[in-house]
Amino acid sequence: MKPTPHCFAAGTAAPALLPPASLILLVIAFCAVFAPLSTQAQPRIGEMKGFKFAEYFSERQTQMKSLLEGATGRRRDDGTILLTGAKLQTFKLNGDPEITVEAPQCVHDPKTRSVSSEGALSVRTADGKFALSGEGFRYGQTNQWLIISNNVRTTIHGDLVARTEETARAAPTGGATNEFEIVSHSFDYRSETGLGIYRENVRVTGTNVSLQSGLLTLELPMKERQLRKVSADEDVQMDYSGNQAWGQKVVYDLETGLARVTGQPRWRSEERQGRADEFLIDRTNKLVVATGHAWLSIPSHNLGATALLNPPRPGAAPPAASSNQVVEITSASYRVQTNLAVFNGPVALTNLADGQPRGSLTCRALTALFTGTNQISTLTAEQDVTIRQDENQITSAKAFFTGTNNLLELTGNPAWRSGVRTGKGDVMFIDGNRNEMIVRGNASMRLPAEELGSRGGPGQPDAPPTTTGTNSQAAEIFSHDYTMRAESASFQGGVYISHPRMAWACETMNIHLPTSASPERKIIAEQKVFFNLLDEKGQKVNGSAEKAVYTYAITPAWTNELMELTGNPVITTTNGTFRNRTIILDRTRNKVMAPGRYTVRGVVPGDTNKFVVPRKKWFK
Repeated sequence: MKPTPHCFAAGTAAPALLPPASLILLVIAFCAVFAPLSTQAQPRIGEMKGFKFAEYFSERQTQMKSLLEGATGRRRDDGTILLTGAKLQTFKLNGDPEITVEAPQCVHDPKTRSVSSEGALSVRTADGKFALSGEGFRYGQTNQWLIISNNVRTTIHGDLVARTEETARAAPTGGATNEFEIVSHSFDYRSETGLGIYRENVRVTGTNVSLQSGLLTLELPMKERQLRKVSADEDVQMDYSGNQAWGQKVVYDLETGLARVTGQPRWRSEERQGRADEFLIDRTNKLVVATGHAWLSIPSHNLGATALLNPPRPGAAPPAASSNQVVEITSASYRVQTNLAVFNGPVALTNLADGQPRGSLTCRALTALFTGTNQISTLTAEQDVTIRQDENQITSAKAFFTGTNNLLELTGNPAWRSGVRTGKGDVMFIDGNRNEMIVRGNASMRLPAEELGSRGGPGQPDAPPTTTGTNSQAAEIFSHDYTMRAESASFQGGVYISHPRMAWACETMNIHLPTSASPERKIIAEQKVFFNLLDEKGQKVNGSAEKAVYTYAITPAWTNELMELTGNPVITTTNGTFRNRTIILDRTRNKVMAPGRYTVRGVVPGDTNKFVVPRKKWFK
């Protein structure tokens, strides 16, 4: 006789297993039925027919407590009694029927005080809310143990299940019954240990729940007559209301209502799935706590990962969309509820497109709020936040992402890097819908000088583009705030540019970066524009205007570098001052062009339409 246990579904199906009183009633039934066979005087004849043994309540001696009936009873040579058509009924004190136990054939051994059979066994309550059946059993009265060897089947009505608010909502309406069924190869119970065990191919099925395992153990002390714990072992698999969980061991504590899943546990709920060293599941609060090597996967579209993990790159188009994108989160631990997930560090979030990393976020703590549609409402990353995507990187103390408008806010010394370009400010925003980055408060940007203009000296060819971004090859831009897009950047408030060839100051500035369609770089400065220059001979040139448009483009065939000044433009050098309604500086040919009437004060060498422009910056 091989016993086997059944397992419950990762904390969700535990209350749907054997109710606290059911197994105790079964053992009591055997005690009550076969006790008379051991205490009654043995019959003198070899066979009895149509026998009955009755037991009465001591407090009400006219009320029958149990009734054992049999078709035949025959004492064999070894002293055992062979019973056929055995039927036991137990009753309550008020006379209502309680439990019925039937066995077509069984053997009672008065010496060992045991009953056994290779045939069928059936146990059911009078109200039909609990039933147990199997083939081949053995019952020991002295120590109160029961073994059922084959084809064990237990049926439990929903009314006997410990009801919670959740199970009450899930219960059928309109008079439909809510039943749970436990099927296993074998079953045994021993009162000295208080353990009832279903063994081999254990399956639990019921409304919105199914469970499979190799072993199912119920901790049910006889004295207390109360189910304490349920544990499932060996390849536990559960499906509850569309949620699935797997593990090698699940322990459900009825006192706390918590289930602990160990042995490479994992779970899946709709489009989310996770794993860890250990799960703690709280059905009442719909809570899953993962501890140790915790991992969670959700679809990227639930996270709106465009802004969070794909910051805009100046001069580059947004990455191509992929239909197969997921976000994987690893952490030391996490806590997931219906609309909340909290991760504790170190936390690493990775966006995968077709199995390849596309962007990542690392931090020490991460909190996500979900909407009813399983979409991310908000996500907060804190402590040592770093976001990477290809050559892009953003760092800050805190990042706050809003899924409704695909906007990421970064505070706490936020800084960004894209290749050799870098920048920082008091607050940064990444707008995924517009594919732009906004930096506010003490904003600054550092980039290779050639991206704003040439770095060569007078009469010299342009130096090759730099990729190192060192001080001598870099330009810096300072402002109150700026907005960066794929092909442009806009600066507002106290704008200042420090460049190897020029220094600018103004209130607003727009920079258009070169694209594959156009190699032209353009800077448009407005409102109180000032600039100064210094050539290699020390000649100083200061300029001012209400608007300055600087254009620089280089191709294999030609180079063009012009600065057009309008709005009371003035150029001042050590030789004098030059004014006109429009002044154009051709820096490629070292000329100043002033259409229409112009004014020159001071000494100007050479032609009035030829004004040497210095090539180096003048520092005050």
